Amino acid sequence: GRNAIRTMIHLSAFCYVGVLLGLISIGFPLCLATGGAVDANVGEAGRRGILEKTHNSSKATSPRSQCGFYFARSTIPGAGNGLFAGRPFEAGDVVTAGDITVAITDFSFHNGGSQADWFFLWDDYTWEADSFTGMMAEATESYGASFGVGASINCLRELTNVEPANFGQLDGAGLHRSRDPGAGAFTHYHDRKGLATEHIPAGMEFFVDYGEGYFYGKEEAYGIPGPDDFAKARAVLEGFQFLRNEFSSDTRNIGASESNSSEDLFELIHQIKHIWFTTALRALPIGSESVDEVLSTSMEKAHYNRSIQSIQWLEENGSCADNLRSRPSRIRQAGRGAFTQRSIPKGETIVPMPLIHLYNRSLLDMYRLEETSDGPVRDMSGPPIHQQLLLNYCFGHADTDILLCPYGGYNGLINHSPTSEQANAKLVWSSKHMLHREWLDQPIEEWVYEKGSGLAFDVVATRDLDEDEEVFIDYGVEWETAWQDYVNDWTPPPHSEHFKAESDWSQYLAENEKNVDSVKILHVPLVGEKRQQAHATIQDLYCHYLFQEWWGLAEKQNDSEDSETSSPCRAVGRYTTKNKDGEEVTVYSVEILIRDDSTIQSEDEEEDDWNEEPGLEQCTEEVEAVLFGVPSQIFLFSNRPYTRDQAQVWSFRHDMRIPDEIMPLAWRRSNATTVPKTIVE
Repeated sequence: GRNAIRTMIHLSAFCYVGVLLGLISIGFPLCLATGGAVDANVGEAGRRGILEKTHNSSKATSPRSQCGFYFARSTIPGAGNGLFAGRPFEAGDVVTAGDITVAITDFSFHNGGSQADWFFLWDDYTWEADSFTGMMAEATESYGASFGVGASINCLRELTNVEPANFGQLDGAGLHRSRDPGAGAFTHYHDRKGLATEHIPAGMEFFVDYGEGYFYGKEEAYGIPGPDDFAKARAVLEGFQFLRNEFSSDTRNIGASESNSSEDLFELIHQIKHIWFTTALRALPIGSESVDEVLSTSMEKAHYNRSIQSIQWLEENGSCADNLRSRPSRIRQAGRGAFTQRSIPKGETIVPMPLIHLYNRSLLDMYRLEETSDGPVRDMSGPPIHQQLLLNYCFGHADTDILLCPYGGYNGLINHSPTSEQANAKLVWSSKHMLHREWLDQPIEEWVYEKGSGLAFDVVATRDLDEDEEVFIDYGVEWETAWQDYVNDWTPPPHSEHFKAESDWSQYLAENEKNVDSVKILHVPLVGEKRQQAHATIQDLYCHYLFQEWWGLAEKQNDSEDSETSSPCRAVGRYTTKNKDGEEVTVYSVEILIRDDSTIQSEDEEEDDWNEEPGLEQCTEEVEAVLFGVPSQIFLFSNRPYTRDQAQVWSFRHDMRIPDEIMPLAWRRSNATTVPKTIVE
């Protein structure tokens, strides 16, 4: 009798859940009488308050270490690894600082166009160019590989607690193409910060918003629930609650266990997701005992609680990810470097290094581009003329075509040791962060097209490190030889002595912008004025809103990310006058411009949303206003596309090398018959 009743309950439940999930799978808008959309009766502030009050604070103990954040397995099913708070953060606190970003330019053009058959895993870890200062001016097509806050932090939009705090900085760390062979060999984009948007308790996973469209088409690859999934999952829970209450009296009448029946039914729902994929089921809480509480408050409550790990768990299962900080390297040609924030004993992990795999290094080759009516097309009549800067941040090996590109906090700043004696760290395969250790034993073609990062190094101290030591590893003999050959053959590029990057002007302006009358003579080229050749072709002129406000032309700008900081302009006159102290200064007459960069489509060209074929671009300008007596501080310079150091074919390119002692035998092209002892270990 009891088994029969339980069987009937399960069959009824299965039918009910089947219908419910059927509606979910076709996107039917579910909104039961007692529920509605996610958090329909709980406002944003109320939701956060509920989450804080209902969380069991005993789960995350007080931090026992100095670590600010940890790298460990994510609490989101299918999301791989993530970053966790090592201490409490309040709204406005800097969570991650010093991120570097590498610009990837014209990638689709260099790989045969958007319709070509290529697989580039970095596409899932990059951000649009307008997320970074100045990157829109890199090339026709640009986007940024942001190693830390942009790639290490997962997305769960309903629990977003971190946001990029700024667009980062853009400068060449003091190097100049006229005197430094290292110019263009490292990224100019750095110091992109992550900011806490609300209180984050110790042990909680960081979440950032990737944008509404990020997961479209990627559901099966990642399986991370979105806003619609929480609404559908709520409907499933309400159906479960109804069935449980409906059958509870029957189970009591025959003496069956009500709790067992509920658990069996809930387990049945969870089992369905293993044979019938839907992200809505991944939004369900793990156990049936929390259903009533979740429905009475918020669907995200269960995920909020699940997202918090104890510091002890993070210490045992994760790695501290903020042992390093960014500073100018002690090696001038290296630009910036990674320095220890605290002392690190020999044999300890300095920083984890998760890896994004590229199936072939040729993906980063760059060709001469020819302009056509359909946009840039690569010229395949000759060999590649250069490689993406990203190559300098990836590990390769002479015996394979694969590249492994690190991401994460500050590990991309670790430089090559000037001598083997100065190396104070080494690479080992990670014991904690490998999601697919079996890949080490498999031929590359069996796994290299898999979505998501599956491999990881650890950077381990080879001796005791003091606080504020720069960390060095050995990039390999091939890298060292290539660099020395490059330096020995290097000569300054033609006209490089005249080149002035944005940062050269920006630094000057930043030092003087608070004192308008302090500026002495700084000549800005006028329209029609003969200029040195480099200036004539590499820079566009903009005028800062700070001074437009001072002249009453523009309304006062707030500090939001959406605020414009400058307008295109041109200097049409230059003359001298005296400031309030009677000193002679140079000032300008300036036209503030409204510029329209539009795309012209032919009359017979369809304008459907799916039509991504580029049209012909044109630029029109009109004068919005004229300002007189303007100091040179108003001017901002932006280098034109393809003029920055990293875009020059003379800039150094070479991948770092995977050490021979850890290079897997299964990945090698050669007929190697022995496996290095360290791989076996």
